[in-house]
Amino acid sequence: HIAGQVATDAEGRVVGPGMAQQFEQVLKNLETALRSQGADFSHVAKITIYTTDVDAFRAPDAAAVRAKYFGAHRPASTL
Repeated sequence: HIAGQVATDAEGRVVGPGMAQQFEQVLKNLETALRSQGADFSHVAKITIYTTDVDAFRAPDAAAVRAKYFGAHRPASTL
């Protein structure tokens, strides 16, 4: 179980002004956590995303970021 990934870099700073940049950082952080346990994105069964701007998250650039990390794997998702 991995929880609480946020859009901060290694120095603890929130990255980028936009949703896509922040979502990418969250997925980079998740990738680091997964790798530390010998896992990868194919091992993710469910992802829950909390956002204050649903419309921004539904933009095509956020979908492209998700596809970059998850590829064809489609875990259950809650937004």
